[in-house]
Amino acid sequence: MDENQDRDTLRYLRLMLLVIPLLLLVAIAWYACWTGRIWESISSYYLGPARNLFVAMMVSTGVLLVVYKSLALESTAR
Repeated sequence: MDENQDRDTLRYLRLMLLVIPLLLLVAIAWYACWTGRIWESISSYYLGPARNLFVAMMVSTGVLLVVYKSLALESTAR
């Protein structure tokens, strides 16, 4: 890959690492407005109806962090 493509890839990864947690917060706020209650912690939503969304966002954040680390290591090896 050329240098511009590497830079763009890292930029998109960083953007997604910001967007996914923000989407989780928006989903929690929407759920709180819809049900009229806020739970004690974010992990409490794992047991509620937002379980699939919560797990998907946590897994995708983890995958993005692994990819980000490997790309960062690859770019410094050059």
